[in-house]
Amino acid sequence: WLVHIAQSYGAIKDTLSAEQSAHIESDLLRNMSEFLSDGSPETFDKIHNHGTWATAAVGLTGYAIGDSDYVEQALLGLNKSGETGFLKQMDVLFSPDGYYNEGPYYQRYALMPFVVFAQAVQTHNPERKIFERRDGILKKAIYTTVQQSYGGLFFPINDALKDKGIATTELLYGVSIAYDLTGDKGLLSIAAAQGKFVLTPESRRVSEAMSAGQIEPFDYKTMRLRDGDDGTQGALDILRASADPMASALVMKNTSQGLGHGHFDKLGFIYYDNGREIISDYGAARFLNIEAKYGGHYLAENNAFAKQTIAHNALVVDRESHFGGDTATGNMYAPSVQPLVNTPDLKLSSASIDTAYDGVSLKRTMAILTDAAFEKPIMVDLMQARSDSAHSYELPFYYQGQLIETNFNIDARTTSRSPLGTENGYQYLWETGSAAPVSGQSQITWLNDNRFYTLSSSMPVDGEIILAQVGANDPNYNLRRETAAILKSEGKAS
Repeated sequence: WLVHIAQSYGAIKDTLSAEQSAHIESDLLRNMSEFLSDGSPETFDKIHNHGTWATAAVGLTGYAIGDSDYVEQALLGLNKSGETGFLKQMDVLFSPDGYYNEGPYYQRYALMPFVVFAQAVQTHNPERKIFERRDGILKKAIYTTVQQSYGGLFFPINDALKDKGIATTELLYGVSIAYDLTGDKGLLSIAAAQGKFVLTPESRRVSEAMSAGQIEPFDYKTMRLRDGDDGTQGALDILRASADPMASALVMKNTSQGLGHGHFDKLGFIYYDNGREIISDYGAARFLNIEAKYGGHYLAENNAFAKQTIAHNALVVDRESHFGGDTATGNMYAPSVQPLVNTPDLKLSSASIDTAYDGVSLKRTMAILTDAAFEKPIMVDLMQARSDSAHSYELPFYYQGQLIETNFNIDARTTSRSPLGTENGYQYLWETGSAAPVSGQSQITWLNDNRFYTLSSSMPVDGEIILAQVGANDPNYNLRRETAAILKSEGKAS
């Protein structure tokens, strides 16, 4: 709250009497700042979004009350060594491309203290050239936050609520500040889509430019966002079929674990088309600020289901989650990525990892292909798993829409159902049907917003297709009833 309070106080300070200012500064602002800094060193000096909020709050307070010591502590850490503090967080928490380690949902959350405090530093201490630090890392972070969205909503990877998008308050600040720094008219179309403003001089300039008819389309594009402070911890690949923001888009998650908010979904993906999520990611199991649902906190099902590999469009081996479902282990490893292909007709991403499971190497290559033979772009997915010993392999596809038809006969569970398993997320999946694959290609077609989509798969004929629905072992109805087709095979390779 101090971030907001310090901003507010700075805006009205000149209208207050000396007695009022002294009362507010000594009895409120200094007390809160001392609590957040010297009183909470474990948070203030932490390289984490909580530390970002704390340092920004104290730094903004320093500027508001004219205390340069607060500002220096905020920028350089409690002992002012520079080993912690706001500047160190800028250096560590973002990749060289501006990707935030925990994913777009928490990038959105952390963005506000970063850009608001940086703007204050730019105003009061322009000699620091803070927006030029690390090759303009904060400007990159604003742009990549926008790029990590489709249909106005952020990609729901890792712990993420699916209703958060570009109209969030954090990005209202971010877009207006970025426009003020760059004059990029494409940002005006984002501001128009946001539909509201924060009361800042930068937002006023955005509004004036929009009123003058200067809006241009934002440049949504195919791109790789490297992960890790040095850019070597995998990557998030965004493949877009065209410049049309509602055209087909494929998000391939080849990133690092993402710390405590990360999910166990190496080489997983999300597919968008026609302004909608077509093959989806569950996101987080949480009802933010809804008291009746565990006080608005993350639900128990977040760890037990939403984070587990089977809850994603990622390969599961022997019904175990990647890294045994252990975050500390997951944080040690990231996929290896191959060069991104980006031509007018072919967008392709490929990555591999051999640490998600002992003795099993995984590789996935995905592409969006545009060709005159197809009315719309098609997605190609090649998933490979290899091992010296036999394993069970299951590859889920969580499709959004109504099942229309299949070219295989389904043994539907019409009178009774059982959970698929007892642990690692399987206990939350009803088995609603099963089928034997078709020699050649097995196909399942569903309808989404008056458009048909078909999943065509080539797999061993002795494998199995499992149809599943989220919702087993859920007495409090905490989970959304989403559906999946799971391709299953066994052997040394799949």
